Parts: sequence; C-alpha cells; structure tokens
Amino acid sequence: MSLDVYVGSLTRYFLQAWETEAQRWVREEGLEDQLQPVHAAPAPQDPSEVQKLVGAWKAGIAQELSGKVPCPIDWDERADAPYFTGRIGWESYGHLLLRAAYDESPESALPEGNVAHWEQDPAYLRSAAHSERYPQLLRGSVWWLPCDFRQMFVADDPGGHERGIGSSAVLLRELEELNRRTYAMDAAALAAARAAGVPRRGAPLEAGARFALALCLELARKSVEHRLVYVLDF
Repeated sequence: MSLDVYVGSLTRYFLQAWETEAQRWVREEGLEDQLQPVHAAPAPQDPSEVQKLVGAWKAGIAQELSGKVPCPIDWDERADAPYFTGRIGWESYGHLLLRAAYDESPESALPEGNVAHWEQDPAYLRSAAHSERYPQLLRGSVWWLPCDFRQMFVADDPGGHERGIGSSAVLLRELEELNRRTYAMDAAALAAARAAGVPRRGAPLEAGARFALALCLELARKSVEHRLVYVLDF
C-alpha cells in the first residue's frame, strides 16, 4: 500500500480532482495508455453534493469543538482550492516516527541501518501511547486541520471512515522542533532532502527520516499558510 500526503480541500479530495506524484509523472510522460487499469474508474460524483456533504461534516466538527479550542474551526473548502502533494512511502514515514520516538527516549540507542518493522519498535510503541513532545505526529492522527489547538480526537470522516484528527499548526511546530533537535537542516538542506526523493527500499533509518521530515515540514507549512487540510492518503 502506498502512502502520499495531500494538502487541500476535502471537497477536492473526495472528488478525486487531484493527482499523486506518481499519477502526475505518468501523465507528464504520456504513459497513461501503456498502463492497465487495476480497478474500474469510480462513478462520477456531483461536485455540489460532495461539497454539501463536506460542508455539513465541517459544521458538525466546528459545533462539537466550539468552546473547547482557542481558534475558529475553519478552512478553505472550495472545490477548486489549490492543493499540494508529496509521495512519502510507509517506510520513510515510519522512520520519521521512529526518529521522533527515539528523541523522546534518549536512554535508548537509535537503531542503525534499516528498520523493517518500525511499528513494532518498543520506543515507538511507548511514544505512540504517551508522547508529550510530539503527540500530533506520534499518537495516531491521519488528518490535521489548519487550526491551532492541542487536542486530538477521533471522528468519522465525510465518507464514514474513522479518523484520528489533529492540528496542522501544532504538527508544524512539532516538526520544526524535531528538526531543531536532530538534523538542524536549514532551508537549503531541507530543499535538497526533498529533491532527493523517497529513499530506496531498505535504506537506513536516517535517510528515510531526513526525507520524510523535509517533506512533511513543507506540506504542513502549506497547510497552515493556505488554510487547507493535511491528509495522509493510503
């Protein structure tokens, strides 16, 4: 299963009016007609109906959080809102989570080389349950709203799937703190790490973590600056 990051409106997301990096590359290279479809194309959706559904979901979330968070629950839900994407891959993302977990566990030695089953690592499991330094990153959120609140919550999304939901503003600060405490990459180094692309399968933990940190930092910043939802797409 692949893993991409999508930053944009949920209306656009559910309409599938966006491309992953891989889809964009195939289109730009003119290779669409050489690929065999794996699944049938989804049935066309009425944009106005999708926007109405997402709007009702957004209003319900805003009502539920009213008075519980110090900011308005609002973001850009236009069907033609800008969007940003990045292919991250599960291995690289897992290595990022491990790097954050080990930063919270200085008594444990950071694993060397590749970590194939990062989700079973004891330091990660501890932080996934109790992280105080990086809770938005480590404690199970897969959607982040561009509103500044520390609480995380679980809710059904507009399609009826349960999601852990947090704040991309707080996520951005956590990623900046992780960079400061670990790699201290400046703007040029972050850009170079993103440009290098997803490390090969089986690459060392540090390679995957650097790339994923650089990519997630950039997209979390886009989420906050453009007031768009940050989504892990898998």
